[in-house]
Amino acid sequence: MLAIVVGLAGVGILASMTGRSEPPPQTDVQVPPEIQRTRVSYGESPEQFAEVWRPASDGPHPVVVLVHGGFWRARFELDLMDPLALDLATAGYAVWNLEYRRVGQAGGGVPGTLEDVDAALALLADLAADEGDDLGRVAIVGHSAGGHLALWAAGNGSHGVRFALAVGQAPVVRLSEGSTAGLGAGAIDGFLGVPATSAPDLTRLATPLPSGDPTLVVVGTDDAIVPPEFTTLDGAEVVTVEGADHFDLIDPSHQAWSVVRRALDAALN
Repeated sequence: MLAIVVGLAGVGILASMTGRSEPPPQTDVQVPPEIQRTRVSYGESPEQFAEVWRPASDGPHPVVVLVHGGFWRARFELDLMDPLALDLATAGYAVWNLEYRRVGQAGGGVPGTLEDVDAALALLADLAADEGDDLGRVAIVGHSAGGHLALWAAGNGSHGVRFALAVGQAPVVRLSEGSTAGLGAGAIDGFLGVPATSAPDLTRLATPLPSGDPTLVVVGTDDAIVPPEFTTLDGAEVVTVEGADHFDLIDPSHQAWSVVRRALDAALN
């Protein structure tokens, strides 16, 4: 495991020291006319869809799959990742921003949420050639609980997609330890449907495994929501961003996102 520390300076540190416990208010992302945004369904539930952002440039396009966080709960939706989707599509990537059934919705939690991510990626594999996407250049990026799902898909999934890079931004990886610590006010037990300590087989099923694909974990030193000790995955490169909090990681203007962009550009271009 390679560990790297990235330091920030000036306003980047000051902005992150607020210790935010909630994401910043969402504003509608203005999609320029040269970017096409469409919706594709991978199941019958209204939550089983992806928003696909495609650039104006000719394909085949490298693909980045985004998976939003929110402790797997219904309150949070895929628009958390819209700013990152716009940034990536503007840079020439085709972006699949995934929605999935979440805790509090029919079918949400284990195994339904895991099955949804698998099914969405299987649809990507089926549609890639027809849509001008390059299935040989695919990365997956997830934040928080979405980081868990991204790394789970890379190491545990059966969707048929091979990732040139899997990225977890403050991913919830250590489910058993996080359950014991009460991470997210019991979010892990809610996701599993039972206390993790009473269902070790289920917990193992839902815990990300090393994939053998290049894997990057990005964490912030000021993250009080998913502290770095719950994010570790064997074999992953770890980049620690000094002064970054949980939501700095999904701010496209922040140094923490620059770390991910550089890794994506190196892996997919």
